[in-house]
Amino acid sequence: FGINGMGIVDDIQVKLFNNDTRMAIIQVPRDDAKTIQAAITLIMSIGDVPIVASVISTHGSARTMKIAALLELKRSFDRQCEQYEKTSASSLLSSSLPPRA
Repeated sequence: FGINGMGIVDDIQVKLFNNDTRMAIIQVPRDDAKTIQAAITLIMSIGDVPIVASVISTHGSARTMKIAALLELKRSFDRQCEQYEKTSASSLLSSSLPPRA
């Protein structure tokens, strides 16, 4: 984003990064939020580690941001539980079938 983007960099603050949940919360000025959101979607790697970055939501207060982060963590947990249940059910099915002749 050129010179315009370089001026915004000083105003970005990483408020939280959790490696386990792979979630970061950053604070940016409201006027620059759309530009930062566009820039985040273009990030392909950090160092040599390939990543896929996306913006879950944007909020004006810390309280609503925390609520959105908790809801996203719950959705992620629910997706992982569903995946685990599918995997467990399919392994149970295959172990209960008689061997093929």
